[in-house]
Amino acid sequence: SQRPLEQVDVPRMSAYDLIYEDIKDLFHLIENHYPEGGVFTRVQLARMGPGTKITPHRDATPILENCHRLHIPLITNDKLRFVVDGEEVKLEPGGLYELNNQVEHWVDNPKDAKSRIHLILDYLPPEHNLPESLGENFKFKIKADRTAKAKIYAKKNQHNVVAQITKNTKTSKPNDLPTVIVTSVVRGAHQNESHGGVYLVDMKNDSFEQVVDWNTCDIDFSGRGWDRGLRGICFIDDKIVIAGSDAIYFYDKNFNLLEAFNNPYLRHAHEMMIDGRFLYVTSTGFDAVLRFNLRKKAFDKGWQLFLNKEGSVRVRNFDPQQATAIGEVCTFHVNNAFFENGALFMSGRHMVDLIKVTDNMVISAAQIPRGTHNVSFYSKGVIYNDTESDQIVYSANYDYRAVDVPVFDESKLENNDLGDVRLARVGFGRGLCKYKQGTVLAGSSPSTVSLIDFKNHSIIKSINISKDVRNAIHGLEVWPF
Repeated sequence: SQRPLEQVDVPRMSAYDLIYEDIKDLFHLIENHYPEGGVFTRVQLARMGPGTKITPHRDATPILENCHRLHIPLITNDKLRFVVDGEEVKLEPGGLYELNNQVEHWVDNPKDAKSRIHLILDYLPPEHNLPESLGENFKFKIKADRTAKAKIYAKKNQHNVVAQITKNTKTSKPNDLPTVIVTSVVRGAHQNESHGGVYLVDMKNDSFEQVVDWNTCDIDFSGRGWDRGLRGICFIDDKIVIAGSDAIYFYDKNFNLLEAFNNPYLRHAHEMMIDGRFLYVTSTGFDAVLRFNLRKKAFDKGWQLFLNKEGSVRVRNFDPQQATAIGEVCTFHVNNAFFENGALFMSGRHMVDLIKVTDNMVISAAQIPRGTHNVSFYSKGVIYNDTESDQIVYSANYDYRAVDVPVFDESKLENNDLGDVRLARVGFGRGLCKYKQGTVLAGSSPSTVSLIDFKNHSIIKSINISKDVRNAIHGLEVWPF
């Protein structure tokens, strides 16, 4: 945590001296392949006896995330199963292999097989031998660096090993641009000021129209965003559902307000989505997701995240109609939820995993950096707004693509002198939806909509709605009408 590791920092057992002469040439081979000047943090003979298993897992400690993990099979057998990222691999004795230990892997050596013995070496390269490598988000820098190197390798060898997302991809052309509906929150707005609205943005014709001005005064104006503005967006037949901080509003397609429903456990709502006859709304103030039954027109179920005594993330079900069912808490800053293949998925700004919730169980569906919004599955991985890095990201096991959000000349922005980045910050990314294969639509501050091309790592087009740096996009969807 204070300085880079040195080779003398790594303890040596007495047996190391017995094998050093046999393996010293390996050190030179590895250092010639990877950047030299690194540190070998592990040299280990690992034996798996008959009838032993290594259960599915990812190596999740910083030292393992930052190292190249190398296997040399010495003794193995044909009955042994070694599965990496869903693919069974056969490692031949005497070969030198690097294991991607950041994807799920497991080993099963049957009872009627002989022992498996591997020589395992972990090499910490100099670019990862830094105190900042202990940070939670450093693993994503590693993924970006390795993807870039893999692309260089692929180009040299005339084949693409990392372009899963771009295979047979057709990206949007200038005459194939959508109209987008967005909601906004004016962070730090005062009472009697407009603090948000709804806009239709015609990206083809470079125009936008404000269709709802949200200037209600019966809200809590403390904090930065709090009760201000409008949030997530969904479509039900010919109706539009828009979330406020503590209520959901049903509009017709001409934006006439039809109905509104609130709940005491809906607090600082963020994203929402529809699945069949249910609407799922995030309640950031309660680290929860509420389910709204469209037939009954009532909130009928809730899920709240919490930490148990061991510090693990768990979920409790609750009845949104019951008084004092749960307490108000914002440990995870849950800001996103979606329902897919019979399971609820949740993520938040203070979470390092997209989690899958089924039958009161919580498992990691994907690793994400701390500080994200709008996580969803995409191609072979996930997309999200990396709000800490001001980037829109596609991240998969073997691919990582990041596009910077638009920036502006700060001298031309309004309210840029507030001196509080919590209230106003250029480049704050929020609002994200899939468009055509290979492209997504993303929102950023001051209220800007951009069409992102992941294939070419570029922005096809951006339209700015407001120069007020406090005015931030919140919800964003393609306009279907």
